[in-house]
Amino acid sequence: MVHKSILFSVTILAALAMAGGAYAESTNIAPLGTAGNDGYWNVWGDPTSYINDGVWAWNSSNGFHSDGSNDTTRLWVTWTEDYLIDEVELWHCEAGAQYIAADYLIQALHADGNPTVDGDWTTVVNVTGNTNVNPSYTFEPVTTAGIRLLVTDDGPNAPLRFEELLVYEVPEPASIALLVLGLPGLLRLRRRQGAV
Repeated sequence: MVHKSILFSVTILAALAMAGGAYAESTNIAPLGTAGNDGYWNVWGDPTSYINDGVWAWNSSNGFHSDGSNDTTRLWVTWTEDYLIDEVELWHCEAGAQYIAADYLIQALHADGNPTVDGDWTTVVNVTGNTNVNPSYTFEPVTTAGIRLLVTDDGPNAPLRFEELLVYEVPEPASIALLVLGLPGLLRLRRRQGAV
């Protein structure tokens, strides 16, 4: 009876974990990828790779700072393999609200897509009138090898200044699921030992 009750309890925990991602933390996979943009020059000579380096404290040697020569800015991170993604977090420039991008799209790259081609991206989040320096967006999980920020309005004080793009993979609550799979074997072993 005790064995059945333990198995039932662990099965319920595993079901909850699989359904809601319980007991697992999302991982920022942006630093695993390669950052890119569509040719805009960074005013202070900052490499685009700063947008996914895991550092977003404001200073003159971190982040992306457009020269303002175009109305639209495209920044992306791509990987060499697909990931299942359901959340993107942004760090706009912390130097003041005037540098926060107002209107933008968050997009996922098509399978075998070219990040420099607009038609190879699908919008997963459409934002207008943003005033938050550190917004986070969740959406239906999408399997992709790239995430793009397409800014169409730099905000009250252009040009765009942007610090960090964080991309979160859907967590895999494998530990409890593995426990459920292994528990019947442990119970059988216990029964055999008790029978000896």
